[in-house]
Order: sequence, then structure tokens, then C-alpha cells
Amino acid sequence: TLEPKASYQIESISNLGYHITLITSDTYGRSEQVLRDNAKSYSFFKYPRKSIFVQQLLIIKYLFFKRDFIEYVICTPMSYTTFFTILICKFLNIKNLLLEWGSITDLSKVNFLLGFLASNAYKVSNKILYKEPHFKRILENLFGKTRNQISFLPNCIKVDKKYQNRFKKNKLGDNFMIDFLWANRPIWRRYPEYFLKASLDKDFENNNFRMYGVNNKTKDIKSERFSRLIDLINKKDSKIINLYSYELKKIFLSSKFFILASRDVYGNNSLLETMSLGIVPIVSHTPWTEQFVPVDSAIIFKNNYVSFKKALLFARNMTDEEYIRRSNGVVNWVSKYFSNQIWEERFLNIIKF
Repeated sequence: TLEPKASYQIESISNLGYHITLITSDTYGRSEQVLRDNAKSYSFFKYPRKSIFVQQLLIIKYLFFKRDFIEYVICTPMSYTTFFTILICKFLNIKNLLLEWGSITDLSKVNFLLGFLASNAYKVSNKILYKEPHFKRILENLFGKTRNQISFLPNCIKVDKKYQNRFKKNKLGDNFMIDFLWANRPIWRRYPEYFLKASLDKDFENNNFRMYGVNNKTKDIKSERFSRLIDLINKKDSKIINLYSYELKKIFLSSKFFILASRDVYGNNSLLETMSLGIVPIVSHTPWTEQFVPVDSAIIFKNNYVSFKKALLFARNMTDEEYIRRSNGVVNWVSKYFSNQIWEERFLNIIKF
């Protein structure tokens, strides 16, 4: 399924003048709406989910009959049809790109057949686009890909100029209803216990915490490890923990600080979007943090609760003047390094092979 979080990339590819054709089983039923909202020219084909054989035949048929009009085929690895689709592309001399958006970490979790097909898709693809820096070594070592066969392509965000210098006065006033915002799935490698513990900490009893990210797949936060914390939080304030939504802009604009505690910090969609709106991030220190946030504007902490709490206290006691400086800094940073325009330039350079 094409998720709403891919909207900015779809818009960028469309801006470059490409007609986008999507062939998918559309598991969650959101793909066509994402295309409709962001692509200037597109075609949408939905194949049946029940038969992999039928799916593959439909894809092969489309490639053969449309091969003179296809410039690139972009696939995701974790599919039963991707490996054979890439082989057909090679036979028809159609350039293919494989999008690595996190599937590589699931290879050991899927059944043998899907794992085998996905692994071979990595090996035979013309070029792999990866968005998380730590995937580079895995792709090189596990699949023997060379530098010319893999390219780093992080997420992008559409930056609205009206949020540059969003706060023009030295007083913030009553702009914020939420002091500390979490807007990601609370999976274990993002240390959700830091946020949950802080929301119960007496030192923050006058601050508003909101977590948006829980869904039916969020097993970690429902585990025994967090159940006691969650029970205590719900007794204190039932509004702290919320279901995830793709319509969070109003929530973002009413938030002062964005929390990203994580083992790996990269171009997380929520991180980029909140920074583009001038929300100051509080993020974990990792080998890649400085690649994605400006160190003079963000608040960076070591991955332990003591350091996390110090970061929140520092943020809470920040002067309006200092907050405004940091807010302007993160918007300018995102505009310079992660805007749609920058992504389009990177993408054009990558597909020249």
C-alpha cells in the first residue's frame, strides 16, 4: 500500500514531469487517494491479493505491453512479486530501482519463501535507494552491493515559507497547548518508557504531554513491560496516550517541543514535518543525529532517562528569545537540506545510470 507519508515523494516525482503508474494489492485501501492528492498524472491498477501467480502475470503483461513507455520501475523488496518483476525488467532493458524503507530489518521475521525472494531482489536490482544511513553497511556486506549500486535518499518535506520566522516577536504568548509531543509508533527501539515516565514525574506535573502513535500493531507499548506505566498514566490523564493519525498538523502547531527518543535517529517523517513548522526537537544522540537535526537549534540527549529528563527541564526553562532562535533555526535547516526541491535534485542525480 502507498502510505500518506510518501505524499511528498510522490509530489516531487510528479513535479519532475513523470507520469506515475501504481500497480498494487492496496492492502489498506489508501493508495489511490495518495496518488489523487499528490500526482499530476497517474494510473492506478489494483490486482487481487489472493493469488500471487495472478498478480505476477498481470505485472508481466503490463511490462511487456507498455515497455516502450516505461522509463523506470520502482519496487519495494518485501513482496512475492518483486524478484521476478526485476528479472523481467532486466530482460526488457527497463531500469529498476528498489526502495529500502526498512524492510531489510524484517528479513529474518518473514517466512522462508518471502525472505528468499526478497533477498534475491536486493541482489539483482539495478540500484537500491535507502533512507536510513545504517542500512548502507548491511547492503554492502550482506548483498555485496557496490557504491554505484546503492544511493542514500532520505525523506523530504514540503516547507511552507510562512513558517520561516513564525514567531516575529520576542514573546511566544499562549501559542502552545502541548509542551512535549510524541508522534511516532512507540516501539521498543524508540524508548517510549522515557516519555511515559516523564509524564508521571512530579517535576513535570504542570506540563502537558501527548503521545500520538498507538495503533493495532503497536505490540511493544501493550506489553507487560509498559502496562503498569500505562495504567498509572490513564488514571492521571486519559488524554496523554492517543491513536496515531495522519492528520496531525493542528496538533503539531499547538506543540512546543517534539520528542524523538530512538536508538537510530534518521529523517523520520514526523521529525522533519514538525521542524518544518518551527517546533524545536528533543532527540537522542546517535552516530547519525547531526546528519538530520541542527545541533545549535535542537536539544540532544544521551539515551538514558537521566539525560532525557535534563533535556526536558532545559527545554521547559528556555526563554522565549532562545526558543524563537531555535525555532527559526530548525525551519531553515529543513528548508536547506530536506525540502522537496532538494529531494528532486538528489533523485534526478540518482536515476542517471
